[in-house]
Amino acid sequence: MTQLKDITIGSLTEALFDHCDVPILAIPDRLHHHDLQSVVLALDAEQVERDDLLDPLKEILKLDDAKIHMCHVREKGEETLEYDPSIDVMLSDFDFDYTPLTLDDDDSIGEAIHDFADEKNAELMVFIHHPRTWWEKLFKRSHTKNELYNIDAPLLVLTD
Repeated sequence: MTQLKDITIGSLTEALFDHCDVPILAIPDRLHHHDLQSVVLALDAEQVERDDLLDPLKEILKLDDAKIHMCHVREKGEETLEYDPSIDVMLSDFDFDYTPLTLDDDDSIGEAIHDFADEKNAELMVFIHHPRTWWEKLFKRSHTKNELYNIDAPLLVLTD
């Protein structure tokens, strides 16, 4: 068995991510709507398979003209990992920047992304979920799944 939080809602959440072909938007119940000015898009080193993956995000951005702050977390001592350059093309009509984040000794990837989102006053966080095989699930924790337990802002999950 895994942690209590995985037992209570983790299996349903994981099933949604693994079997859902449409974007998932998780919104904290205490949130009040206002126009978006800042969005954090957390990236990894995996290549984006679908050209239309960011279309739901682009539709949201057209409504409010928010700035996109892309980030990628790397371990201390790792070379700077680059993200898939096709994302630049997908977002060419929008205002965006990219920041590689270095993981502190005592931080998790989720904490590093949260700190970055707080620094950028992000009103929306976006993650790209890459479905994993059952073998990969044994050895890799889903950062997207972990974020659901810590969100302060809406979380948009796009499945590649």
